Amino acid sequence: MAALVPVMLTTQTESKEEHQKVDDGTSSSCSDETFFETVESVNACQFTSWYPLFREYTFKSHVIPLPDPFVAYLRSDGIHLPRDGEDLPKGETEDDDDSDGAWSTAGDDAPTAQPPQFPELEKEISDTIEMLGGSAFPKLNWSSPKDAAWICATHTLKCESPTDVMLLLKGSDMITHDLHYPYENCRLAQPPAPTTTASEPAASTDLFSTQPHVPYVLVLRKYFALHHSNEFRCFVREGRLLAISQREATHFPHLKKSIGQLSDTIEKFWQAVVRTRFPIPSYVFDVYVSLNERVYIVDFGLWGPSTDPLLFDWDELRDPNFGENLPPDSDLTKTPGGAVVKLVTGRGEQEEGLRLPLGGAASATTANRYPLELLNLGLGGDLASFVEHCRSQRQSADDPRDDAEGEK
Repeated sequence: MAALVPVMLTTQTESKEEHQKVDDGTSSSCSDETFFETVESVNACQFTSWYPLFREYTFKSHVIPLPDPFVAYLRSDGIHLPRDGEDLPKGETEDDDDSDGAWSTAGDDAPTAQPPQFPELEKEISDTIEMLGGSAFPKLNWSSPKDAAWICATHTLKCESPTDVMLLLKGSDMITHDLHYPYENCRLAQPPAPTTTASEPAASTDLFSTQPHVPYVLVLRKYFALHHSNEFRCFVREGRLLAISQREATHFPHLKKSIGQLSDTIEKFWQAVVRTRFPIPSYVFDVYVSLNERVYIVDFGLWGPSTDPLLFDWDELRDPNFGENLPPDSDLTKTPGGAVVKLVTGRGEQEEGLRLPLGGAASATTANRYPLELLNLGLGGDLASFVEHCRSQRQSADDPRDDAEGEK
């Protein structure tokens, strides 16, 4: 599901209006009935739904049902991690929190937030990580906390302890979305209008009261350092493999020669394994092709606005004539079955889209490591441009010396 740019890490919950990413269907961009997500399609893309169907074609994983108190902890504001003295993030010590009492603005008697305690769950996480070889990749029912990878010292989702797992889950907007709005783009039945009397004010209607109950789970998957050039996102519309996109927005020169063989391998895998097993006609799935051309399923996603279309956009993917007449000079290619394949073909294309305040191209999750105010500057340049912008802003402000001279 799509990531949001966080304003601050300590804010986990947002209003429905702030979190909503599509309208009510009145605009032309959502006029296609097949573009609306359904409860059935959302449920089909849960890990616990598709993993039993494709267990032999994906990475080794273990599912841990989450108790309600832990789900409530994930939904709560702030990041408070268990502290048992043996399970601290690398590089952190017990003295880090109180290294200098001068920084404290509260009185000595101010209450201190108690770290959460989930000993049974933590033990199960530790045992599972050990069973998976000492490191694991976490996710919930739908999303992984990839937008929070910047919090970790390695900038990856590699977890070696329960604290690593909880830090990623608590710091991720994608996880927050799963916990609060998994069915936000579905057309759900409206709750009944509240009944009132003359002496009793109308009760507020819970907009999410009709959402299906979700039994949340933590999925720990065996961690591998994958080659990003071999990761692809595939789009299936009404039972037809429509398009294949490179997942990493980076130019890999060697892909130009190998993409024909890779895309053909992916298409054959979809026809032989996925096409007849996945229960809904329109969906998105991610795959990894190993060096020996074995295809692994990474995840399934929704055909709709919750899923990043990467190098494509949803308007073109929804076009009934998509891929029928490719321009002769186009860099797009096609598989034998007609799926359109798109790569990052050069640095110019790689740098399109969101730009970081201090230079470089940004992915959808890279922006999460920057303050929203800095991103809103929209500079799109390098460090020198940023310094020049700050200097010009300072020069345009009123010089306090002018006021001092006026008072003489």
